[in-house]
Amino acid sequence: MFRVVRRIKECRLALIEWNKRVKANTKVKIQEIKEKLKVAREEGDPCNSGDIASLKRQLSKAYKDEELFWSQKSRSRWLKEGDKNTTFFHISVTTKRKRNRISMLQKLNRDWCRSDQEIEEELCQHYRELFISTDPKEFDEML
Repeated sequence: MFRVVRRIKECRLALIEWNKRVKANTKVKIQEIKEKLKVAREEGDPCNSGDIASLKRQLSKAYKDEELFWSQKSRSRWLKEGDKNTTFFHISVTTKRKRNRISMLQKLNRDWCRSDQEIEEELCQHYRELFISTDPKEFDEML
């Protein structure tokens, strides 16, 4: 088992090195191409027009690669977290709505309010009593 674990680790490290060699960091690549493009434009040599066009194509490709990288990364996050309008996402939203909804409320006299109308009336009455019990000066300041 130790050999398998060691080989998996070696494979992972080899893949990281390969990725650095082949793809490299897109931000670094973009910066390098921009510098080359800047130097080519400053030279002002008419023979460099082909080089400038080539650098522009490379820069465009580097931007597309970076955009693809972030798109794939965000997609994997969506898939991992259940976003992207999946059933899981809708169920979690529905559950949260049910959990945050007040479906019943117990009055001070131990009766239950079950309808939305009763709950609304009970809450309004409760807050009216709170305001009435406060000092009138404080109440005026609150308004």
